[in-house]
Amino acid sequence: MKHQLIVFIALLLILTPLAARNTSFTATFMPPQVWVNSFNFTSFDPTRPDLQPMLTTLSITHVDAGEARVRMKVEVRWNDVTITQAEFITVESIGAIPVTFQNSELVSEDAGGRFTKVSGGEFSLKQILNHESLKSALQSGYFPDGMLKIRVSLSSNLESPSYGNPVDFIINVRNADVIHLIAPGTSIGGVPPMESIKPINFTWNAIRSGFNLVWLQIREFSPIQPPTTGNVSHTGKLFYETPNKEEAKRLAEGINFADFLPFNEEHYYAWQITMDKYDESNPHVKGEERPPSQRYGDFPKGSTAQSNWFVFKYVSDSNIAHNIDEIQAFLHLLDHPLINSIITSGYRPTGIINSNGYNFTGSEVINILEAIPQEEMTIRITE
Repeated sequence: MKHQLIVFIALLLILTPLAARNTSFTATFMPPQVWVNSFNFTSFDPTRPDLQPMLTTLSITHVDAGEARVRMKVEVRWNDVTITQAEFITVESIGAIPVTFQNSELVSEDAGGRFTKVSGGEFSLKQILNHESLKSALQSGYFPDGMLKIRVSLSSNLESPSYGNPVDFIINVRNADVIHLIAPGTSIGGVPPMESIKPINFTWNAIRSGFNLVWLQIREFSPIQPPTTGNVSHTGKLFYETPNKEEAKRLAEGINFADFLPFNEEHYYAWQITMDKYDESNPHVKGEERPPSQRYGDFPKGSTAQSNWFVFKYVSDSNIAHNIDEIQAFLHLLDHPLINSIITSGYRPTGIINSNGYNFTGSEVINILEAIPQEEMTIRITE
């Protein structure tokens, strides 16, 4: 037993210095990860670090007394599979005061002048492009959905490295761009349908990334001035807008919005969805906490995706019922045998009149009917 204890103590004496050397440096990425909706593969070219956007910084500290150089292994990984790697040694020693390095210095063939490359094959974009899981997808010029990672491991032993636990910087790629509106309404330029049920449920289809912000904007137009493609975004009145970043986050978690909004009778409403986008040059949008109507020249162009506009007309159930009664009374006055037969069979008007390709509802229907000279009217029944 005594002999075993002596052997165990001897092993501790041998192993402890190695462990100390492996842990004599600490490293931290800040930020540790970002989320993007598009990522151009040329933004990660180790042979052109000057073209890389500044995404993160790595801080390295020597926790033991004095200063020392450090050996570093840098891996570029895609969905946790290494696609290229290289090893470097810092040119200068590092002490208790943290030394920081940008991502463009880490993912670099020439090591940015602050490192000496000591191991590894070609550390280049070619290696990334030739990787089996990325080759076909990158022909489009962008990374597909997935996780791109810079992994850094450190060693105090410059000649025979034994690397400690790695630290990672993660770029989460979730491609998102197109937003399809579903209901209510129809694309602007078409005949706006009527909506009468409250709450009106606004629904759309878009990729849910888990990190984008989604904003709903509704504009109101008078009964006599419906919106057009040319004026919808800057005329009418802002009726409702997602008020803040917290609500925009909640809206991004689903694909619909419903509330008892105070819609006005026979008014037109146009609505649109805006989604904040992020790319490698813009992982955090300046002013993203502001709704779209409050964003001005300082907001980066191209940093949002927008749907087209959908338009509908609001008519309450009670107004529709009243109009139907008036239309039916008007039809009775025509005293046409076939119309009378249809009405007595239980059919009722819909409350909509189509004139010259446009649908009219509400008081507009009554005005149109009263303006028709009955002696010049030709009646035709179609199915």
